[in-house]
Amino acid sequence: MTRIDFHTGLPDKLAYCCRLLRKVQAAGHKALVYSSDPQTLADLDRQLWTFSPLDFLPHQYAHEPDAELAPVLLTGSEAPAQHDRLLINLDRGHPPAYASHERVIELVGTEVEDAQAGRQRFKFYRDQGYPLQHHVAGA
Repeated sequence: MTRIDFHTGLPDKLAYCCRLLRKVQAAGHKALVYSSDPQTLADLDRQLWTFSPLDFLPHQYAHEPDAELAPVLLTGSEAPAQHDRLLINLDRGHPPAYASHERVIELVGTEVEDAQAGRQRFKFYRDQGYPLQHHVAGA
């Protein structure tokens, strides 16, 4: 069954996502980052190039050629099966095909609307019987 972790109270979800992806890549894993908002993905794409002068995080959009070769994929829909281990959700809704991943990490910001949407996703997963972990930023 998919393990779902909630990381809440994030003042900057994209910066947190970049740091998380750095850890994922250092561990030799692949990740899929989901958002239905193209602007969020574009902002993350830019930030992955600039967030650290010492790190390079290879990534690309899932719809681009040879996407299965990239360790990090950005998508607003489905992705290649090779990226089925870790899904990071930047969206306010639950991502499609979340159950086909070994692990889902839900990133929840400090904005009221984002926190409310995060609580709804937590309730949705809990009601489905998924094992949930909760991590509070700075705690």
